Amino acid sequence: MSKTRIGDEQAIHARTSEQADSGRNRTEDHLNLFKQAMESATDAIGISTPEGRHWYQNAAFNALFGDIGGDPPATLYCDETAGREVFETIKAGGEWSGEVQMYAADGRVLDILLRAYAFTDASGRVLGLVGVHTEITAAKRSQELFKLVAQATNDMFYEWDVQTDSLQWFSDVAAALGYASGEVPPTIDGWIELIHPEDRPQLADAVEKHRTVTQDIYYLYRVKHKNGSWRYWRDHAVPVLDRRKQPVRWVGGISDMTEQKQAESHLLHEKNFSEVLISQLPGSFCMIAEDGRILRWNNNLEKVAGYSGEEIRQMNALDLLDEDEKEKDAGHNQKGVCRWGIADGS
Repeated sequence: MSKTRIGDEQAIHARTSEQADSGRNRTEDHLNLFKQAMESATDAIGISTPEGRHWYQNAAFNALFGDIGGDPPATLYCDETAGREVFETIKAGGEWSGEVQMYAADGRVLDILLRAYAFTDASGRVLGLVGVHTEITAAKRSQELFKLVAQATNDMFYEWDVQTDSLQWFSDVAAALGYASGEVPPTIDGWIELIHPEDRPQLADAVEKHRTVTQDIYYLYRVKHKNGSWRYWRDHAVPVLDRRKQPVRWVGGISDMTEQKQAESHLLHEKNFSEVLISQLPGSFCMIAEDGRILRWNNNLEKVAGYSGEEIRQMNALDLLDEDEKEKDAGHNQKGVCRWGIADGS
């Protein structure tokens, strides 16, 4: 064999070795990068073999749960049966997502949002099982407290997710409107359908406006009861902002103002009725307060006294009397007389 051929073979072998080393280095770099990503994750991540034996946990997992051994359903899950169901689902290549309760490293019971799945090769063969755990204990407690507050007050509370338009009620809003559970859709669009047609445009505009605007929501509108009547509801909500100061959620409270609105309507009706009655009284007539302010009067008083309605509104009742009559009536008014008639021509 010539020296040239031997040299070529050596060069080829060297290049092949370099390529192999380079490939190994890239693989090691990728593995190190993957490991760093796993270890720096804030969620607790655990990995099991295809048979379900736990073999890896990242730093967040270790801090939250500690050493759980090789059989998570038996040691980690508060309900072992639930844990077995999760593992059977993902061992078959499926996914599982939901809330579960697990034991913390110190023995406390934690509320966990779990996303579990199998990772597979190109042929679909299961290579391992992954569980991503997010602790939601504080959020769950806050939610439960929110519901208790709602039960202890007459107000109803909700949370609107701006991205999904989902509407979560912390009160039984369906029952408050006479509907069965599930009849009130948990979405903004479903809610707007219950709004009175005359009030609906302002609410539809408000939804789009408050996707970006951060001023408090404050509206009074009518909502349809199952019996066909309309309830007056006052809606006040404040935004939950992201790091860009944009609304991601709105948390609000609703007060039923129906009785107050009915009372206001009744008072307005009584006022209109009394004004018609007073206007038809013969002679001059007015009603005064204890401090002498003139509260109500008829048109005859304006004609006889020679003052406009606005002028009378600014006057004291004694201003309509002669000096002699003022002295005679002064003590009488101080006793709180609230009705006083003036004869025509006086």
